[in-house]
Amino acid sequence: MRVISTDEGRALVEAREVKVHYKVSTGLLETLLGRAKVVRAVDGVNLSIPRGGSVGLVGESGSGKTTLGRALLGLVELEGGSVLFDGTDISSLKGSALKAFRRRTQMVFQDPYTSLDPRMKIGHQVEEPLRVHGICGNKEERRQRVLEMLEKVGLVPAAEFYSRYPHQLSGGQRQRAAIARALVVGPEFLVADEPVSNLDVSARAQILRLLRDLRKEMNLTLLFITHDLAAAWSVCDRIDVMYLGRIVEEGAREEVLRDPLHPYTQALVSVTRDPKRRKGEGPKISGEVPSPMNVPQGCRFHPRCPFAMDICRIFVIRLVSVSLPIDDRA
Repeated sequence: MRVISTDEGRALVEAREVKVHYKVSTGLLETLLGRAKVVRAVDGVNLSIPRGGSVGLVGESGSGKTTLGRALLGLVELEGGSVLFDGTDISSLKGSALKAFRRRTQMVFQDPYTSLDPRMKIGHQVEEPLRVHGICGNKEERRQRVLEMLEKVGLVPAAEFYSRYPHQLSGGQRQRAAIARALVVGPEFLVADEPVSNLDVSARAQILRLLRDLRKEMNLTLLFITHDLAAAWSVCDRIDVMYLGRIVEEGAREEVLRDPLHPYTQALVSVTRDPKRRKGEGPKISGEVPSPMNVPQGCRFHPRCPFAMDICRIFVIRLVSVSLPIDDRA
């Protein structure tokens, strides 16, 4: 399994052995006896994102991607490990320091149909973060900043979209509004959680292009959560593959997509629509991701892996650093 470091200087965001577990009761008796089961949503993840870098977090539903993204923003309680932002453990932040952290970090959610308030005009929703953080001196300055942000995300004429309600926008336009709301305060770190999964092909391509352009223009550090390697290729410099609460492979996008090492990554690459992927059939995997309440012993992928051996059922495989040459295969 590959680990390629792309850090240039100190990382802006770093997860160290992060664990997020949830207790789930299956019945009254279990609750009374204190035998609630534990969902290991994230189970010992190390992740480092350099300032200005972009990482694609890829995996099937249930792999823990969204939970990890929320953990990096301090939106869920950690069972273990720590998250550092610009060198500071975010669990130690309180008061004004926590509010400053909230301004420096933002999230774009998966579903633009539910992430926007249907009762508020688009302009007012984009303006709200400015009010919360006390940005801009008066209402007119806030309005002007909102108009500029709407134009930057492609909602033009901005004045018309300012006065519209979410139901008057298409899916792609709603996601643009959600992106504008997240970026209007000028954050440094953005978590985009499956931002194109609910969009049609045309809108999807436009939003991916928008995220790529805004990242460069605003010098954003980006965590792009997706189940689609092709989308990650389009936006990210590096790819981390997640399976059942753990990272199984990570590296520069060209290396991961052209020469995947882990069987799970190979299977994902074999079905990707990206034209630059390595030619040839990948390993076939069957079945569903096991429940995070009943994690397999040893390598978590072994029940679905076509190459599994007896040792895989006993020992946990650790990531190791390797370096592979990149060829020019299409």
